[in-house]
Formats: sequence, structure tokens, C-alpha cells
Amino acid sequence: STDENGVQLITDETKALNTDFDNLISEVHDVRTNLSSRFELLADLEKCNKMVQEWIEEIESKTNLDSSLLNDLGEKKAVLEKFKTIEKDIVSFSQIVEKLDSKIKDHPNIPNDNYLETITKFSNIKASVKQRIETLKDHVTMHESYRESVNEAVDYIRKIKQSLQLYGNFQG
Repeated sequence: STDENGVQLITDETKALNTDFDNLISEVHDVRTNLSSRFELLADLEKCNKMVQEWIEEIESKTNLDSSLLNDLGEKKAVLEKFKTIEKDIVSFSQIVEKLDSKIKDHPNIPNDNYLETITKFSNIKASVKQRIETLKDHVTMHESYRESVNEAVDYIRKIKQSLQLYGNFQG
């Protein structure tokens, strides 16, 4: 027993409220989706970062122990092979670090100091290992060359000694 104008007004207000409610539900859904994707992104970043940090700690402990001078060729070759293995690990972890770096660049609003520190450490280790490999290769090459020269000198002295014994024999 409401006036027709009142019924129309109530119907219009109800429709407006339904529209507002639907818009609100849509916004809540959008926010939930955004938060969910942001949470997944942050979880993935943390997972990658943690994995790389653990690997960096392991590699730093391995590489810091090998800073002593090596005298034996076998030791030099063994350490060189160890560093080549680390270099292969670096190649496999490079994909993870590149993924981490690209996600940080794609989402500049994410606090990234911790991630950038990890990426920098990785780059430093990569450069250090590359430099150590080159140095060890040079050492191995020089050591092998030295060993070959010593062997040639010993062989030359042995031949001279045999010649002296042969030609120095007055009875023969």
C-alpha cells in the first residue's frame, strides 16, 4: 500500500544497491586475485632467493678453502676440475638468477634489496670462479711445460752421460 512513486523509488534504490553490491563483489574478487598473484610472486622470489643464497654459502666455503698455493700438478688439476664443476653449477643456477632478476625488473614496486644482494654475490662468485679457472689453467700449463722441460733435460743429460761413457772408455 505504497504509492506508485514510492514503489518505483524503492525499486530504483534496490537496483542501485544491487549494482553497487555487484561492483563491490567484483572489486573484492579483483583485489583477492591481485593479492593471490602477488603472494605467489613473492613466494617464488623467496624460494629462488633462498635456493641461490644456500648455494652461494656452500660455494663460498668451498672456494675460500682452496686459496692455498699448490705445488703438485695433480693437486692443481684436481682443483681445476673442482672449479670447472662449480662453473657448471653456475650455469645451472644462472637460469634461476636470471628469473629472479627479470621478476624484480618486471615488478619494480617489490622491495628488492635482499634479492639484488643475492644477484650481486652470484655475479661476484661467477667472476671469481672464472678468474680462478683461468689462473689454474695457466698454472697447469706452465707446470706441465716445466715438467716436460725437466724430463727433456734429464733425458739429454742421460744421453750425454752414455756418450761420455761410450767414448770415454780407453780400453774399448
